[in-house]
Amino acid sequence: MTTTTASSLKTYGPLQFPDRSGLTLWQFSRAQRLGLIPGPDVAGDRWSAAVFDDAIARIDAIKGAVGTLPDVGATRAEEHLAERFNLVVYAGTAAELARRGHLPVVGEHKGYLLYCGLALENFTDRQKVARASTAGQLHMRDAAARILGLRASDFDHLIRAGLLAHADTARSGWNRHDVVLLYRQADLDRIARSRRIDWDAVRASPRATGPLSPRSPPSSRRPGGDGSGAQQRLVCRSRRGLGRAAARRRREVAHPRGRAVRHPLRAVGRRCRPGLSSKALALRAMRTPTGR
Repeated sequence: MTTTTASSLKTYGPLQFPDRSGLTLWQFSRAQRLGLIPGPDVAGDRWSAAVFDDAIARIDAIKGAVGTLPDVGATRAEEHLAERFNLVVYAGTAAELARRGHLPVVGEHKGYLLYCGLALENFTDRQKVARASTAGQLHMRDAAARILGLRASDFDHLIRAGLLAHADTARSGWNRHDVVLLYRQADLDRIARSRRIDWDAVRASPRATGPLSPRSPPSSRRPGGDGSGAQQRLVCRSRRGLGRAAARRRREVAHPRGRAVRHPLRAVGRRCRPGLSSKALALRAMRTPTGR
């Protein structure tokens, strides 16, 4: 039997209780979450000696029930799954498992979600991990556009139309102050199968032909007349005060015959609400007790 310090106080605080009972802080917190140790029964968020003595009598059972893996963040959770099942586990797998109800979110630390270590320790379904790794894989904007076979500008049309939303964010490796938007593989697969979008028309749409910047080199100017570039720049400058009309003109694509047409993705419109991020969904799930 595990030896512990005998009861010598009338009441115990949140640090004295685990220290004198031989539990770590995370074991003590999980034991309370699982109902193995009752909440404070004395004023000042303290425990009586009777509650402490009862826990000491069951200390081995408590330690066995709380497991050996503390609550961890997404990176450590995915590393644990990859090592346990000998799989390639992509970033975003933990969030995908939580989204599917297989991995409870039990809190957060410095803005990062914490996943239940006990659920990770008892997880045995290899296929669920493999499917979650495939569906939850995260991509940056340019990689997501390549997966869909789109130009970056066309991908931006998807975002503005509300047809696709980022699933998570990350800090840039070049500048920690920059936030990088990440897109989920399952969302990309869903939008690729959508019948609301004429993908042939989207991929066949020509590049936008707006006025060139005054700093553009001569080699990048479009053929079709002398002095037309300068005239277009003057028109652009004169229309800067038009506000909405100027913004609308920049979003249009020039038709090969010269007639301005809307981009195919803009015709779809903002009919669907952008999806919530994985963090928002996890925080919403935390409103209900999911300690096990």
